[in-house]
Amino acid sequence: MNKFKIRQKQLMKSLGDGAFVLVGATLQVRNSDVDFPFRQNSDMRYLCGFEEPDSILILSKKGDIIESALIVLPSDKVSEIWHGKRFGVDGAIKHFDVNRAYSNVDLNSALEKELTGHSVLHYEWNESESFDGIILKTLKTFKNAYRKNPMYPKTISSYGRVLWQMRQRKSQEEQNTLKVSANITKDAHIKSMMALKPGMNESEIYALLEYEYLKNGGTSGYGNIVAGGSNATCLHYTSNNAVLNEGDLLLIDSGCEKDGYTADVTRCFPVGGKFTKKAAKIYSVVLEANKKAIEKCVVGNSLKVVHQESLNVLVQGLIDLKILDGTLDENLKSEEYKKFYMHNTSHWLGMDVHDVGLYDVDGVPVLFEEGMCLTVEPGLYFNSDFSGRNTDFDGIGVRIEDNIIISKNGPINLTDHILKEIGEIENMMAGSSQ
Repeated sequence: MNKFKIRQKQLMKSLGDGAFVLVGATLQVRNSDVDFPFRQNSDMRYLCGFEEPDSILILSKKGDIIESALIVLPSDKVSEIWHGKRFGVDGAIKHFDVNRAYSNVDLNSALEKELTGHSVLHYEWNESESFDGIILKTLKTFKNAYRKNPMYPKTISSYGRVLWQMRQRKSQEEQNTLKVSANITKDAHIKSMMALKPGMNESEIYALLEYEYLKNGGTSGYGNIVAGGSNATCLHYTSNNAVLNEGDLLLIDSGCEKDGYTADVTRCFPVGGKFTKKAAKIYSVVLEANKKAIEKCVVGNSLKVVHQESLNVLVQGLIDLKILDGTLDENLKSEEYKKFYMHNTSHWLGMDVHDVGLYDVDGVPVLFEEGMCLTVEPGLYFNSDFSGRNTDFDGIGVRIEDNIIISKNGPINLTDHILKEIGEIENMMAGSSQ
């Protein structure tokens, strides 16, 4: 049994009898008649691996019998000349191990056929507004003809929590894929660091990152952030087009997506090869927070515990640097630190950069289990326009982000081999300039 069948079986056993409907992604218009590059919905890729647009996966369970069906774009010789080969109905059955397949030209009749005989529909509202309308229309058709077909879905149940809990726990195969993505990301970050010179443009580093990902069969897992100097104080800076000046820090937040799983890594490198004294002070605080927080990534802890450890180090560092007054407890209570650290330390990581999975259930933090993957990314950002505070560190932004897998033997840092010690960075950059 292949991994997709195993996942489908696990999902339907957890959901119970009924029909499950998952809508894949559609092409998105970039401008005029040009589309953005297509990326499949991660749930669809996880459950069946089908990567064409406008597809629908239907699973059904009656007792011990679990079946599957795909609704796909039909084979079309004219369209395929312009846009590439399609699997079509026959290819969907042959290559994706489903019991049945339909052309989406026959969408309405296919839905009616697959939902007939089930009293429960497992469906996630608001994932596709256009398809929500189709589901409502189908249910209305059933209701109007109930004398002919009294067995149709009268209960609609959300599948999200069950499916996303499955995705939250990575198999060994998934962990291995995340490691591959992390290794490609390492090469891209290190080569960017080695190429870095004063007078370059952020866009040149951006291009180098993209090149390394594409060369290795991947792509960017999200919009690259290449932020020099004060641009790094903008958390999601994506202009990536400013000149890099000697003495500035360059913050690179970029990860490779390979085979559907993405890395998410942030490193800061000094333009010119040497950290200024001010930059080194801030960087050292953030690095210590990063290391201490990673130590807390063990079975039984939670994202909340990791964040608190990071916060303790960052706030104490701000006090030691005379940026904050008062004690650690006083500053944690007043949240004055949020002028310099305004985001959480971690998020789940996997097929999506901000991967699925709850952070807490009914106010109780979700506890770490083996196979969970998360980021650890403390930072400090000094922007007087935001903080209202003029400090000696204005214009400096630092974030250090690693990718961690929870294991029974402690945290597995997939990205620890991407340099982050000041001495190691400066030594390697000195070598690259010779």
